[in-house]
Amino acid sequence: MVRMKTSVLKIASVLLAVACLASAGAAHADNLMAVWRAAQVRDPAFLAARQTMQLAQQRATLFASNSEQAQAHLQVARERFRLAEQELTLRVARSYFDTLSAREGADLALAQLNAMAQQLRTVQRGTEMGVGSEAEVREARVRFDAARAQRVAAMRELELRSAELEKIAGRMPEQLDGLRMDAALWSPEPADPVFWTSLASESNPRVRLHKASLEAAVQEVEHQRDNGSPSVDITANRSRIFSDGSLSTPAEMAVRARSAQLGFVLTVPLEDNAPESRLREAQALQERSEAELAVVRGQAAAQAEQAFSGVVQGLARSQALSDAARAGRRTLEGLQAGLRAGARLRTDVLAAVQQFYSAERDWFKARIEAVVQGLQLKAAAGRLDEAEMARLNAMLGGLPAAPAAAPVVSNATAH
Repeated sequence: MVRMKTSVLKIASVLLAVACLASAGAAHADNLMAVWRAAQVRDPAFLAARQTMQLAQQRATLFASNSEQAQAHLQVARERFRLAEQELTLRVARSYFDTLSAREGADLALAQLNAMAQQLRTVQRGTEMGVGSEAEVREARVRFDAARAQRVAAMRELELRSAELEKIAGRMPEQLDGLRMDAALWSPEPADPVFWTSLASESNPRVRLHKASLEAAVQEVEHQRDNGSPSVDITANRSRIFSDGSLSTPAEMAVRARSAQLGFVLTVPLEDNAPESRLREAQALQERSEAELAVVRGQAAAQAEQAFSGVVQGLARSQALSDAARAGRRTLEGLQAGLRAGARLRTDVLAAVQQFYSAERDWFKARIEAVVQGLQLKAAAGRLDEAEMARLNAMLGGLPAAPAAAPVVSNATAH
């Protein structure tokens, strides 16, 4: 009995600490846009793509006499930057919502643990008063231990997801804005998979990049046909490296490094057939670009089709689990009424409490998974941009409400 009181006191102290942290962190909560902006200033792939685009713009300005070819290469750099931007956007959003899902799972696991602890106390007191049995105590103890194990697993999942988000954003936010309970989940419009697969085969960022690369290859073929003289090309490269470790693998000191290179490449034909060789090489590269474009288009269409199916199924699953969560609460209330009337066993109530929290947890995860599947579909269709991030951010609103607690039947009313 002393051990049970100690466990309950520990749980109560944990709940009090969580409430204090929530109230202290509410004023400093970070939303999705804040995390996204933080990631943009440190992601190496994003920064490299932006610098490459800036250098391509400068090169297009310097070599305005060969504007078509320069503009083709500039378009490649722009599409590469858009691809890097969307990949970062998708990575940030997925990590953010995965962390939210893990946090909600940890909160529900803690609420379930507290409910099971209260039920165990009630059963033990009932046994002391002669209105319970040792079998009920053992059953309550088993479910309490199971809830404690689930809490440990949930906290481990939260630590892993938080470490991933901290690695992307460079810091772990003190608190994240939660998904509002009244937020309407996005559904595809039009609800036609053919529309989305067709859109992805043309507007997917990787498809756009390969289309731009193909246009650059065509311009190179034309350039080699018209040019058999020596040529001069300018090359430039700039990079920046920054690393200060992460929550899981911290570094002793931050590392910063920058490098820049600028040069000219002079090409002089040494053989009479050199121009013809370069033309054949350019034509081969064009053919390869055409083949790669066809493959990427097929991959983009398949990704869109899979994501569309995931969105539809995710919305249906979220609705079904929402109904199941409400039904589980009504069932629990009915069983508790039956327990007070002496028509139900306390073990039935314990099972209903566990099922109630399991349904709540599954519903939270289903909602977030539906959001993530929508992101996947928009990414495949090339529609995941700043406006979409703003729409997602509007679905967030402060700290999420505390998980609903399952009522506990006291010994005064139980038979």
